[in-house]
Amino acid sequence: GRPPTPSAGMPAAPDALAFPNEAGAVRLDRIEIENFKSYAGRQVVGPLMDMNAVVGPNGSGKSNLMDMIAFTVGLSSSDLRGKTLKDLVYRNSPDEDISERGASVSLVVTCDGAETRFTRSITPAGVGKYSVNGKTVSAQAYDEKLKTFGVVSKAHNGFLVFQGYVSELAQKSAKELSKLFEQISGSEELTEEYDALAAEKKRAEEEQIFNQQKKKGLAQERAIMKRQKEEAEAYQALLGRKRELQQLQYLQKLYGIEHEIVTLREQLGSEAAALDAESERHATAEATLRASEKERARLARRAVDLERQHASLLQKVEKQNPGAIKLREEIRHVDRRRATQAKSLDKVEEAHKAATKQQKGLEKQLADISDALARATAEQQEAESRGEVEMNKRQRDQYSRLKGEAGAKSAALHEQLSAMTRELRSDEPLLMQGRTKLDELAARRGVLEGRLGGFEERRKGLAERVAKLKAEAAECEKELQAAKTSGSTSRERQAELRESLVQLTSKLSSSKAEQRESERDRKSAEALDNLKRLIPGTFGRTFDLCKTTHRKYNAAVTIAMGKAMDAIVVEEEGVAKEGIKYLKAQKCAPETFVPLDSIRVKAIPERLRRLGGTKRPILDVISVSDKFAPAVQYAVGDTVVCDTLDEARQLAYHSQTGERFKVVTLDGTLINKAGLMTGGASHQDAKRANKWNEKEHQLLKARAEEAQRELASLGTVHAGEEAEAALQHKLEQTRGALQSAEADLQLTSSKEKKLKKELADLAAAAKAAEAELRSLEKKRDSRQKEVDALTTKANAVEDAVFADFSKSLNLSSVREYEQRQLVEEQQKEGRVLELQAQYDKLNSRLQFEQRKDLPRAIEKLRAAIAADDAKLKAKRAEQAKIEEKSETLRAQAATTEAELAAAKEEQDAKAAETKKLKKELKNFSDERARLQARQAQLETDIQQLRSSRQRTFQTARLQEVRLPVLAPDEEPEAPQPPARQSGSGGGGGGGGKRRR
Repeated sequence: GRPPTPSAGMPAAPDALAFPNEAGAVRLDRIEIENFKSYAGRQVVGPLMDMNAVVGPNGSGKSNLMDMIAFTVGLSSSDLRGKTLKDLVYRNSPDEDISERGASVSLVVTCDGAETRFTRSITPAGVGKYSVNGKTVSAQAYDEKLKTFGVVSKAHNGFLVFQGYVSELAQKSAKELSKLFEQISGSEELTEEYDALAAEKKRAEEEQIFNQQKKKGLAQERAIMKRQKEEAEAYQALLGRKRELQQLQYLQKLYGIEHEIVTLREQLGSEAAALDAESERHATAEATLRASEKERARLARRAVDLERQHASLLQKVEKQNPGAIKLREEIRHVDRRRATQAKSLDKVEEAHKAATKQQKGLEKQLADISDALARATAEQQEAESRGEVEMNKRQRDQYSRLKGEAGAKSAALHEQLSAMTRELRSDEPLLMQGRTKLDELAARRGVLEGRLGGFEERRKGLAERVAKLKAEAAECEKELQAAKTSGSTSRERQAELRESLVQLTSKLSSSKAEQRESERDRKSAEALDNLKRLIPGTFGRTFDLCKTTHRKYNAAVTIAMGKAMDAIVVEEEGVAKEGIKYLKAQKCAPETFVPLDSIRVKAIPERLRRLGGTKRPILDVISVSDKFAPAVQYAVGDTVVCDTLDEARQLAYHSQTGERFKVVTLDGTLINKAGLMTGGASHQDAKRANKWNEKEHQLLKARAEEAQRELASLGTVHAGEEAEAALQHKLEQTRGALQSAEADLQLTSSKEKKLKKELADLAAAAKAAEAELRSLEKKRDSRQKEVDALTTKANAVEDAVFADFSKSLNLSSVREYEQRQLVEEQQKEGRVLELQAQYDKLNSRLQFEQRKDLPRAIEKLRAAIAADDAKLKAKRAEQAKIEEKSETLRAQAATTEAELAAAKEEQDAKAAETKKLKKELKNFSDERARLQARQAQLETDIQQLRSSRQRTFQTARLQEVRLPVLAPDEEPEAPQPPARQSGSGGGGGGGGKRRR
């Protein structure tokens, strides 16, 4: 039933059934089957050729032929589409009992003409048996025999290709294919031995590496010891040379000291003469300065008198200012009011013109409607006089007789109905008047609401102006108060800043930070600043992001970090790539980047914190934020810091646990995990370690510059008397404007309240008119119901009288005939009522327009404008008088101010002269102090040289260096430099005597 496979349905290779081995070519000759799967009884397939093909329809047993071969070479039943061996026994039907039936398959193989029979059978009990040439053997022996012919049962797929196996093989991974090849080749059995040998090889390699490191360390120690021996021999050779050079050194030093003493004595004499001359110049300058200061004080008193006079005049001017400000605000208020009234007058005049035009139009419309109403009334009366439509003579007589009879029977009802109809019609004019009155009230309400909206808008504007003026007044008061208190506050702040600046300057002077930087360092710092500015995520160098807990750890941390100390820390790898790209584009020096998202660090083991003594992880002596802690740990690793070299050696070379440590001491000595020691910090390392101090220095410098800037800014903040006067004047102006605005606001609010009351009265009247209208409508509805009831009764009487007559005319009732006339009458009556309503409405509008009385409002506005013009004229005349008086005072103040300016200019000139004299006196004082200090310094230097000469003799005596001295009776010669010895070797102790 399965699709044919290459071995079952397609031509196979010539050696598809041949198994080569060491003995010769092996081939499958035939297959003998008994009750296996679909093959019943005993059957033989063969003899087989070098190339065979099996064909047949589905279910004919082609696939079972492959299963026979696989079964015989040792495959399990699960590989042959069966759960147990019993499932492979032939059965004719699913229900057939095969408990007494067995099965077997034999492969007959030939090799060099000799046959070998491999048989695998299934007993009736379902047990498998193996036999070779008829002899029962075990499964293991059976497999071994198959292996001699080149057949490996575990790797049966090496020569049997089942359905789907090719695609399955193509999907196998490399590891699975390797395992398959090992199974086919038989090398799988050697896996355990291979793993053991590989582990042994790894251990041997590790031991070899350790021995090489140990050997390398021993070689280095031997080289060190050899170098120390050579140094000791050289030391002994140089010791003798040292004694010779020491004698020459002391003699030269003593000669230099004596020569400097003589030179300093000569300089001391000349400095004393210069000091006397400078003292005379200082006394003369001091007398000139006293005279200049006396003249300056006189000029200052005169300037103060002029200032007082000028201030008095300004006060008089200021006394005029409140009245002038108030008058100016009143003029402005009246002027604004007049402009508003002028605008209102224009609007009212335009409204009057429009109203006049509208009244003429309404009068014309009323005349037209009156004519139409008269015509409609005449037509209605003419229609009523004509009566009903014409009938034949007999029908008219009968209709008249019946109508008289019906009228006699319903005379009382018709009389009541006529009375009620008349009353109902009399209510219509009252209803029309009520509706007209409501319309008039609504129109008046709209006008008042418009005026109220204008007043509300004006009130809001005035309220905002009052609030704004109050805020300005409060701000002026606040500024005035601040101006009064700023002087004392700024002086206190200046004192604080000066004291802080002195302390910062002292700290900066004592700072040992290296201030010089190379061109390379400057460019590197500039490049880093550009990176921070242009590329977000650039934080700075490692040492910029942390600091040591104590300055004594600076050198140790510098050595532990190494080059990573100057690495640039960035947020992620992309930022580092952008930075490298920028540095290349700008041709800057190479930099190392540390991306925080890429580095991986392990936590510091707690055992490093329990080593005892001064030993501790170097990360514990560095202060850094959590964000940058991985970068710092990446730089220092698990390095341990110790205070002394002995402690570092003990930890590095004699650890109790045998663990290797990277150790650094406070002086910068480093011992790596391999045991190599680097002694002390180089000049370059010391320069890099100095960067920790430079950070503190830069911080102090920034604080000092900030204090200087603030001190300079405070020098221009003082608010003088002129500023206070200007603020006071501004405050008074604001208060005057505020009073005027508040008065205007109060007047507008009162008018607004009056309009609101009028609106409320109008609303009450409208409510009463509406209630009256509703009452009339209710009364009319009640009468209409009564009319309808009477009409129904009259119609019933009439229908009874006209029943036969209506039937003869094919009418449901006589009213159907009369209805036609009634409709025409109602239409005419409706037309009359509509015309009457239009007439009443137009008449109401005309009366409303006539009641507006706009001419009177125009006259009132013109009178108000004329009054404001007169008031403005009077106010402006008063303002001109005040301004004339103020102008006179200002002219006097200007004259005084000019005199004051001239006096101040003269005072400033004298002050400049005094300042110049003070400067000259200070220069003389500084020069005299310099000469005095120089004189004292020379004396101190001479005394120090004498002490140095004495110490030199004492030191030479302590170091057992013999110095030649003069005999008691020998005279000293002029000082000459001692002769230098040539050569570097033996020689004597310096030749003959040396003189000093």
